[in-house]
Amino acid sequence: MSAYPAGPRLPLFDGVSTPSERKADEARLTKQSEYVRHIMSDGGWHTLAGLVERIKRRFGVLAGEASVSARIREFEHEKRRVQGPGLRGQWEYRMVQQ
Repeated sequence: MSAYPAGPRLPLFDGVSTPSERKADEARLTKQSEYVRHIMSDGGWHTLAGLVERIKRRFGVLAGEASVSARIREFEHEKRRVQGPGLRGQWEYRMVQQ
């Protein structure tokens, strides 16, 4: 039993105005979430640029860093700031196994 009252189902992804656009956008973003989850399921640390590159190589899909960052926020993750030669304080992300 849920602690939240039953009500209308809210869209998983919003921001598009027409139902047909919303349906297409939801399908695209759901696929993008699956790609990010697949790559991150190895338990390793990943930068946004690294995830973008691996998604492109593995699935042949172009995804921007902002889109990948948004997909990461949809599931449990850890992040850390890494520094070193050429890194300039980049963030790395790793999926938390549940």
